[in-house]
Amino acid sequence: MGVELEGGVELATRPEWRTTSRGVELDVSRFPLHRLNGARDILALLGATHTRPARHDCFGWHEWAMVYRADSTRHDQPLRLGSETIATLLESQTLRCSHFDAVRFWTPAALPLNTLTPQAHERSEWEQPGCIHANMDLYKFAAKFAPWIPSRLVVDAFLVAKEARELDMRASPYDLSGFGVEPVPLETTEGRREYAVLQRAVAQRAAPIRVRLIEAYESLIEAVS
Repeated sequence: MGVELEGGVELATRPEWRTTSRGVELDVSRFPLHRLNGARDILALLGATHTRPARHDCFGWHEWAMVYRADSTRHDQPLRLGSETIATLLESQTLRCSHFDAVRFWTPAALPLNTLTPQAHERSEWEQPGCIHANMDLYKFAAKFAPWIPSRLVVDAFLVAKEARELDMRASPYDLSGFGVEPVPLETTEGRREYAVLQRAVAQRAAPIRVRLIEAYESLIEAVS
């Protein structure tokens, strides 16, 4: 918003844009007001997440909880460890998953193992900036309101989400060696220590993007309210 794009005639047919003497620009009067409450909800979630201290002690067990004592798995790739080994590992750990969109895919048997109880309608009360899924979600929130969110911010959020997703899969119980993916072996003390270090690195990269996204949403809401 507030930036005139020289040329850009191919955008002029889209409802958010208007032509200028030199090109096109976003027309804030054309923002779909029925989406304003959704933008406010996202801003509240981002703000609440930002104010909490980051935790790096979940060790990525959420993917393991999705296959815990399951008759089948969500993905076609084989598991690196047997189902009983996976079950024994999870039962020996303290699970601390605060992200509802991860927990909702857990098997019914795994849910009682979680020491936290995140709910869909309480996301702002649970999410914290160390969470790998919360940092992947930055791209979702950036893209959701594009082009009202700056494209550079959308790209930066995507790059962090890509890094986070790669770590997410490396730390999963699936054997992804066929894709050239080296596992972070959570079944070992060294693997859990490595995960915590990598999770912290993702969170550090995500933190300034979350701040920029908060500012972008604030600017958007102020401009169209």
